Amino acid sequence: LEALALQHNPTLAQATAFIEAAKGKALQAGLPLNPTVGITGEQIGAARTTGEWTWFYLQQEIVTGGKLRLSRLKYEQEAYAAEVQACAQRLRVANAIAEGYFEVLAAQRSVTNHRRLKANAEDGLKTTEQLFNVGQANEPDLLQAKVEVQRAAVALRNAETRLRRDWERLVAVVGVPGLPPQP
Repeated sequence: LEALALQHNPTLAQATAFIEAAKGKALQAGLPLNPTVGITGEQIGAARTTGEWTWFYLQQEIVTGGKLRLSRLKYEQEAYAAEVQACAQRLRVANAIAEGYFEVLAAQRSVTNHRRLKANAEDGLKTTEQLFNVGQANEPDLLQAKVEVQRAAVALRNAETRLRRDWERLVAVVGVPGLPPQP
């Protein structure tokens, strides 16, 4: 499950994207500014003649005082902070998977136990019906046995619902929506 989550969990992909973006900003912040090159022209007519004036220009902003290095260091620290956040997110995902795994395991065992309890209640109902037929049990005993079977059935349905809910939570953390329930 952890291996699947490392591949498919969207929060981990987002954390990786933040790291890459911060590294890109750090790289760009340390580079000198791009020069600007251009051409400008005008047509001036005087006494029915045309003339052209053309200007070329090259402009470069020069940053001094180590500002580019300081800017790069600032963004490198942001990239480091993004890496720390990504590591923390991986730990949160691993913790959520472990927690979800044990919740699913407990829910699966609860379903197994409730199935056994329901089977025991049904056996008890059969026994009570047989005792009722031979006169060893009365009608309240029979009704009580039926109530126990119904209670066990409701408890089993609740346990199965809890198992489905816990499985869906675990699958959401893993990031694979169609993952079928497994023991």
